[in-house]
Amino acid sequence: TDLCGGAINAATGVYYGAEYIAAGSANLVRIDTSTGARTAVGPMSGLSSGHTITGLSWDKTTSTMYALSTNGTTGTLYTCNLTTGALTSVGSTTG
Repeated sequence: TDLCGGAINAATGVYYGAEYIAAGSANLVRIDTSTGARTAVGPMSGLSSGHTITGLSWDKTTSTMYALSTNGTTGTLYTCNLTTGALTSVGSTTG
């Protein structure tokens, strides 16, 4: 499987990645930066239908991990639960 996004939680030093499964399906994983080994956190549930995760980003001011997805037409921004992988939609754009 391919990683389609990654970011480090600056508060803990843990690196997270979005593991592409198929359109509409991804897993959140922790990545050991010394070995490259992946540990599954959980499915990125709540991903918009037909969307692919395109990135992760850590906001150190709010201690929030964000995920971004697209279906080629619409982009969606989510918060990402680092314990379960669940996504919560913040908003979407078109264009």
